[in-house]
Amino acid sequence: MKKIGLVFNIPYPLTLLVLFPACIIVLWCFANNSLAQTKNGFRDISFGTKKEDVRASLQRIALETGSELMIGKYIDVTKLWHYSIGGKEYLIEFFFDHKDRFYCFEIIWPWPETADYLDSVVKKDVEFLTDIFKNKYGNPTSCKGFPSILQIKSGAIASVCKWETAEITAFTGVMEEEYKYYAVGRVLDNKLFDEYWDHKHKKQSEKAVKGAKDF
Repeated sequence: MKKIGLVFNIPYPLTLLVLFPACIIVLWCFANNSLAQTKNGFRDISFGTKKEDVRASLQRIALETGSELMIGKYIDVTKLWHYSIGGKEYLIEFFFDHKDRFYCFEIIWPWPETADYLDSVVKKDVEFLTDIFKNKYGNPTSCKGFPSILQIKSGAIASVCKWETAEITAFTGVMEEEYKYYAVGRVLDNKLFDEYWDHKHKKQSEKAVKGAKDF
């Protein structure tokens, strides 16, 4: 049986002029879409990126989104304020290890509530953030019930749901500061976090050895 097909009789140089830009556009779109959807970092900023490069990217993101980049002058902090997620404005804080590599970020609901609203307003804030994480990272590895006030310790996340993969660990939950409570989500790179933790533990041990000689 004779095959029937379409034949385009386009001169070779003209073919290159038509196809080459089209290929570049396709590749550019694919690359940008992949970066924008990365799960191993924040937007197109991958975990492991150096601090100065992260801050340069955040300046661009702040301009694109209308958020505000906050870099501490006397305290080494990097935060993105008024960053919209799901139609709500959050505070995003970025963390770096001993080698200035980006290894963790937190999504913080910036309007804390007193204990009177823990089981109503704060709980709904956590549920909303958990739904966002489910859409981003899939079904959680584990979930608990919403914590009671006695289970929430200052400076630590009382987790509600947790996501664990070979590359990252993510949490949603509640934090307390000055007797006020707020929803928070945390995402960290497992390998970089372990390296940083080992480094801190080693430094602490060295200080303890030195301290034993101080008296």
